[in-house]
Amino acid sequence: MFLVFGQWIAASQAHRRIRYALSTRAAYVAQSWWTHSLDSYPILPGTSIGLAKGRLADTVWFHTMTQKDSDGDRSTTRIGFENIADGDQVYGLLRSIQMGTA
Repeated sequence: MFLVFGQWIAASQAHRRIRYALSTRAAYVAQSWWTHSLDSYPILPGTSIGLAKGRLADTVWFHTMTQKDSDGDRSTTRIGFENIADGDQVYGLLRSIQMGTA
């Protein structure tokens, strides 16, 4: 049952449970579900970043993670600030951090 409805429940609660922060060196994602976590992702000149424009909110990607499952298949997960209001501004900030002008 959780596999069917869990993703929609998690998405509807994400605005209460996830916080984003950006410094001049890294991006931070803090989550508080059953446990608390704080993940840090360095922003380097070679870091691949992207902007996905949405109808109501944007997503800025700044990290990718490739994993291999037990069958040997690879899957890529993108990590970023999801469903944010000012995606263009955050994307610009990330670009300035990459160029060293932030």
